[in-house]
Amino acid sequence: DEEEKAALIACQVLYDEDKIERRRNQDGTRTKVYPWIPHPVAGEVLLKSESAFRGINRVGCDILERSGDEKSGYKYVVQPHIKEGLAILVKNVPHDAIRYVDKPYKSAQHELSAFRHTIQFPDDIFPKAWEDLVGEEGHDTRDEL
Repeated sequence: DEEEKAALIACQVLYDEDKIERRRNQDGTRTKVYPWIPHPVAGEVLLKSESAFRGINRVGCDILERSGDEKSGYKYVVQPHIKEGLAILVKNVPHDAIRYVDKPYKSAQHELSAFRHTIQFPDDIFPKAWEDLVGEEGHDTRDEL
């Protein structure tokens, strides 16, 4: 069942809006196709790093086509989940720009059986000046940590 899956595919989909192509669908309609552009545009060095794709322009997407091979690198045609009713495709998305990500509130840390306990710190690691802090309601703020 689709709703029970805990992960989804997310793509970094920065694309060039000025270089539009149109693809004719089987039902006679047309879909806009944009070429993918790297982020940051300045260089290949950051392009392949995780920090380059950490969430910048990342949206859920469906992979429609794959081309290339392991040696030259795979490129994909994806359909980003941008707006309801807006059907666009982004071509030449590299393999490194596609990730599996946890759906919101579906990762293991959100399960009812997730391991949680209080983290306690010894008092002697804090400065003496901090030990007499009292909260707004007159209780010791250390109890809230």
